[in-house]
Amino acid sequence: MAAASLVVGLAPRGALAGPNDYDGDWAMNLNCTANTVSGWAPLSMNIAITLRAGVGEAVRTGANPLGGRDTNRWSFRVNGNTIAIRNDGSANDGRTWVYRISGTAAGPTRFSLTGGNYTTSGNTLMRTCEGSFVSVAPAPGSLAATGGGRVQTAERSPAAPTARGTGGAATAPAQQPAAAAPARPAATP
Repeated sequence: MAAASLVVGLAPRGALAGPNDYDGDWAMNLNCTANTVSGWAPLSMNIAITLRAGVGEAVRTGANPLGGRDTNRWSFRVNGNTIAIRNDGSANDGRTWVYRISGTAAGPTRFSLTGGNYTTSGNTLMRTCEGSFVSVAPAPGSLAATGGGRVQTAERSPAAPTARGTGGAATAPAQQPAAAAPARPAATP
């Protein structure tokens, strides 16, 4: 008869995060290159977001230098130890764009981000982007709040699953960032 044993310790670095492990308030800092289609200057953006059950949204609106308004709808979704970020942007003059950014956890309080800004069809890369997603106020019980450690139990067998927490999906309220929207020329963003 095989003996079962209890293993107690910190979650291994490669272990998948639970649905609430990255909950709390976060700050995204994104730096993007000049636009290869329009020639517009590089830009930086900072966005505050609250994640609940690994999901959040933010809407950013502002005047553009052409006298119109831009609206950027950001969505954030953590899956395991990765994050997917998308922005569907539009201007009141009909221009549209999309940002697709992804990242991998670089610890319990930070994701390293890479991605780009594309035409809405997604066929033309206009800017490359990199940055960080950093915890500023972790939710109680999250990885950041517990110092990245998790007590886990597993039965010692070839297919021993790792015990993880569960949680329901929720969407965080939209938050307006402090930084003004970057200037955009009359062509494609």
